[in-house]
Amino acid sequence: MESLLRILIVDDDPSICKALALDLSRKGVWVETACDGKTGIQLGSCNRYDILVTDLILPDINGLEVIKQIRRYLPGIVPIVITGNANVKSTVEALRINVFDFLEKPFTLQTLRDTIARAIETRNAHSLTSITESNAAFLNTQMIVHQINNPLSAIMGSAYLAMTHLNDAGSLEKQMNNIVKSTFEVAEISRRLFEPIGNSAMDSAGILLQPLLDNCIAVFEDLFAFKGIQCEKDILCLGDTRVPGDAFCYEQMVKNLISNAIDAMVGSREKRLTVQAAIEIAREPFVSITLTDTGCGIPSDCLKDIFAPGHTSKPNGSGLGLYIAQTIAKIMNCHILCESRVGIGTTFSLRIPFDSAVSFPKNEAKKNTHSTLIRSANS
Repeated sequence: MESLLRILIVDDDPSICKALALDLSRKGVWVETACDGKTGIQLGSCNRYDILVTDLILPDINGLEVIKQIRRYLPGIVPIVITGNANVKSTVEALRINVFDFLEKPFTLQTLRDTIARAIETRNAHSLTSITESNAAFLNTQMIVHQINNPLSAIMGSAYLAMTHLNDAGSLEKQMNNIVKSTFEVAEISRRLFEPIGNSAMDSAGILLQPLLDNCIAVFEDLFAFKGIQCEKDILCLGDTRVPGDAFCYEQMVKNLISNAIDAMVGSREKRLTVQAAIEIAREPFVSITLTDTGCGIPSDCLKDIFAPGHTSKPNGSGLGLYIAQTIAKIMNCHILCESRVGIGTTFSLRIPFDSAVSFPKNEAKKNTHSTLIRSANS
């Protein structure tokens, strides 16, 4: 599968940034721009880019320093320097830090396109092992950051709600408690993500799914209220259903899917997340957990790429949430399926295998389908 080519342009002239972005942006190419070195470094520290095009003279930081700083996060990036003030010293320094090419202004757009094409060929010709190691190191760092962002988003929601309820002691106490819980979760994620997935001890009695799902949803309750999202859950049919595995891994899968749904509903007129569970007794019994949002939806031609690392349709997205969920799912012998309609919404289904002889809930025959509605605090 061919991944999206990502290019970062750093130049203090907005007209140059705009012209280069318009020319280079096409199918299969993602272009972002920055008008100063610090912004360029910030973008390079939290996003994946393949090619860096930077002016040598910037208002705050020398372009060569920008290259050095971004390489700390993206060692495999290929840098191209553009300048109208080249000199021997800067040229020698550019060669020393392995700048791919040095383009003097004025240059044609075709010249830049040809240079980028050669840079891609050079990058692809690098040792596969080296590229894989660089990407693995980048992904590992980004996965840790991304996982921590989930409870940080929950903390943000609780903090904003707390500021609107300063005179309500009961509500304020609830939101402060939620902040404390999310803070502990940050510490737990930091500790666990340095361990190989699936390397921790499994609960021999199995994991109770219903309270686990309740807790995952509760983490985002304040964020739902702050963003005006209604969350409906219909999971009581699970009863005392237990599944094998690691509770932390199940939590990370579900929380990443919830976080993805929240982001997908930004700008939607109706904001509703429905979490449902069902038990399927077939040749291989499994629990099906579905999360349906009323967000923007995913174009059909993009569905095949949604679990690829770095793939995102959001301007500030990392493209790692679904990748992390899918990676954990494969290790846990689970499956994640997706159905989506543009402008309507998306449904992700998490299928978890289990032993029906041991884990089938005693009250399943009652088919309890009671639905609970968590309403926005603004409704």
